[in-house]
Order: sequence, then structure tokens, then C-alpha cells
Amino acid sequence: MPLFYQATSIQTRARQTALIRALLAFMVLSSSASLSAQPMDDTITVTASRVPMDSLRTGSQVTIITKADIDLRNPNSLPDLLRGQPGISVSQQSGLGGLTQVRMRGREANHVLVLVDGVEANDIGQGSEFNFSQFPVQQIERIEIVHGAESAIWGSDAIAGVIHIMTRSPESQPSTNFLISGGSHQTENIAIDSATRLGETQVAFGVSHFKTQGFNVSRQGNERDGSQQRAASLRTSSPLSAHWRLGTVFRLQQSQNDFDDVDYAVTGLPTDAAFTTAHQNWIAGVRLASDHENFQQTLSLNFSRDKNANQTIPNAATKTDSEKQQFNYQISKAINTATWIGLAEYESLSFEQRGPSSFFGDPNQDHTLTQLALGGEYRLDQDNWTGSLSARLEHNSDFGAGHSVRGNAAYFLTERTKIFAAIGRSIKNPTFTERFGYYTNFKGNDALKPEHSLASDFGISHRFSALPLTMTLQGYAAHLKNEINGFVFDPIEFRLHRKQ
Repeated sequence: MPLFYQATSIQTRARQTALIRALLAFMVLSSSASLSAQPMDDTITVTASRVPMDSLRTGSQVTIITKADIDLRNPNSLPDLLRGQPGISVSQQSGLGGLTQVRMRGREANHVLVLVDGVEANDIGQGSEFNFSQFPVQQIERIEIVHGAESAIWGSDAIAGVIHIMTRSPESQPSTNFLISGGSHQTENIAIDSATRLGETQVAFGVSHFKTQGFNVSRQGNERDGSQQRAASLRTSSPLSAHWRLGTVFRLQQSQNDFDDVDYAVTGLPTDAAFTTAHQNWIAGVRLASDHENFQQTLSLNFSRDKNANQTIPNAATKTDSEKQQFNYQISKAINTATWIGLAEYESLSFEQRGPSSFFGDPNQDHTLTQLALGGEYRLDQDNWTGSLSARLEHNSDFGAGHSVRGNAAYFLTERTKIFAAIGRSIKNPTFTERFGYYTNFKGNDALKPEHSLASDFGISHRFSALPLTMTLQGYAAHLKNEINGFVFDPIEFRLHRKQ
């Protein structure tokens, strides 16, 4: 892996320079807009429930990685930061920028829902997974990891849990950070992030650039596999009245990575090849929120788009273009020690794939589906125990009706020590590629059914008062039905078929 040397790190406060104002103006002109402000208190979670709550008061297992934790570890990449986290396994292909999957508690990579500033970020054109190696760690302010069957709260992809990545909040302390670093293999890294005010509007933005020549991972030849990534983000928060606030988020990310072929005939190991993959990701959204005493409403419009282009052997380039549009309305009411939450959500997904036809078939295809969901959550918070129950009903245009439920509870032995348990039923809808295929020698299975999981976990946790440390002893179990499990070879069509 490349060895990094920090060259300069400068922080300025209060007045903004002409450079920062120019960058801000550029991104305002080039952006459209979602989402929730991240909590200032390190113990508050916005992911374990549909409304913010103290992470100690939930029956779910929650891990929070703060900016202070990131600065202390100074990781080279997001996968380096996630390695070693409880219940997390990381697998990475090639060098920096290569496909990196994250699994939770041994589940599949597409069983983990990834949120970026509250917007769903799984790439539905690439198996509904998220490539963790391509997110610049310098732009991360906070990460929340919630383990367990979370589909009742967050929908289909959260069958194993949720990883919520948050960039700098507009409500954070006004300041500007610069980072310039370099290292071996002609590695260069530049990042800027800033938070400021423009009248009553609070603004946070960041830009980053990363490039490395890479190194040779194959045992033959000397070809290097390089990587380059660029990202820009913009978040705003504006008061509309005494009780209403408008929040926006926009993010653009581009990357290109080289990768090798595999010697399938003899060694099964990587072999030099001039293969490349390019990825573009757009995330945007608008969130209108009201907070009037114990009554809250939010209306969100979110959008994500991923474009992928793979160049392998001559005349064998493949491309995918996928979009997700999401509308949701949420209402919550606190009555004494109880909180009632209601949710209505509409999603529209589209998938487009292009590639050359061959003896094995035509990979060109276009698909769409829609989904309507209604959900609710009930929370009760007593002095020495808390509990919650969540349910979600949804109707998918391709898979029909489905449901998810989850309950959890925590009992406090002391103010900082609790025993907790959770049980839930989650679903995972098959992806476009699982159903319709993605390579010319792979055929999907349009008869696939949604996967169902019944998962439970329990444990004991203690949060220290003198140290920023929480210790947890936990056990968990899960049973998966309708598992989409590998492939079967069809000798008649001479293809691989997805099986269930």
C-alpha cells in the first residue's frame, strides 16, 4: 500500500479567503440539492431510529465514529477506518480505489444499506452494493454503524444493518481546513472543507482530489494499476420561519481505476491487463422540516445516480446507468414518555445497461420498478428501561407486497450499564443484475423472490464516564430464507444462471 507523508495541514477561522469564496460560488452554480443535520452530541444517533435519540437508550447495537476518532487514527482510506470495527469485515480488490466490499456479521455486501448525509447511496446498477474505497475519508465528519435487521426502519437494503456516512454539517463551528499530502507511487492528496454563514444560511462544503500511480499486484509483468478520485460536496441549512427549516445536500464524485485480468486457465491469479473502470455518482436532496414543541414533520426529496463504464478487452466495453428517486413524508409526536412516528415513502428505480452482443446473448437492457411503503415506529422511554417497535408495509411493482417488523428493548442496571435485546424480520429485494444478468456469459433469473431474514441479538453494554469508551459483550443469530446463493451452469444455453 502507498506510504503517506503529511506535508501541510492548516486551519483558519472566522474570515473566509477569496479562494474559498470562489470555490463556494462555483459549487453553488454547479449544484442542485437533502438532508438532516448531524448531531453535535457524540452520543446522539440519527440512524438507530427515525428521529434522533441517545445511543445508550436504544436496544440496537450502535457504533459511532467521530471526527476525533478519525483524526486520531489518520487512516489512508475509508476501508482502513472501518477495519477492526465490531461485526465488520472488509474485502478489497487490487490497490487503493479497487472494489471494496463491507459485510456485517457475515452477511452479503448488498445486505448493508449505506446512507450519505441521509441519502441512500447503494449503487443499484452494480448489485446494490457500495464501493467504500472511492469515498474520500478526509470529507467524513462522522459515521454511525447500526447492526441488525433494520428494514422495518430503512427499507429493503438494510437487512443486515446500516452504515451512515456524514460529511461536515452546516451547523458546525465556522472554520476551514486544508490538507495536502503525498507519498510513494506518485501519490498525491488534496482536500479542503469549510463551514461558514451567508446571512442566515449556514453552509458547509468540501472538495478533494486523490491520485496514485499504484503498484503491480500480479506476479507477472510490471504494469501498475493506478487510481484517481475527485469529489465535491455542498450542504446548506436555512431557517424559513420560527419552526420551519430547509436543508439541502449535493454531492458529485468521479473516479477511475485500473485493474488486472485473471489467468483462469492455469494459475487463477491476476495477470497484467490494461483494464479500467470509471464511476460517476450524483447525490442530491431537499429536506423541509418543522419542529413545534413535541410535534415534528419532515418532507424529503432525494435523488441518486450512478454511471459505470468498464473497459476490458477491445470492443467489450460495458456501461450501466442507474437512478433512484425517493420521496418520503414523516410525522412524529411525543406524548409524555412515548414517541409515535409515521412514515410514507415512494421510490422509483431505473436501470440501463449497454454492451456488445455476442454468441452468449445481448446484454443491452432497460428496467424500472416502483415501490410504495408505509411504516411506523413506537418508542417508550422510562427511567430504567426503554423499548421500541417498528413496522413497515410495502408494495413493489415487481415483487408485490412485503413487510418488515423489529422490536428492541434495553434495561438499565446502572445509569451507564444496560442489558439489551432486539429481534426483527427483514426483507431484501433481488437486484437488477441478479434478475437480468450483467455479463454476456451470465444470465439472471427473473423468477427470484425477495430474501427474508429473522435476526436477533442481545448483550450487555457499559459507557464509561471518564473515558470516551463503551464496552459491549454481544451475541447474535440470523436465519435467511430464499437466499440468492451462487450460480448454476446450464449446459444447454452454455451460461451461468443465478440460483435461489
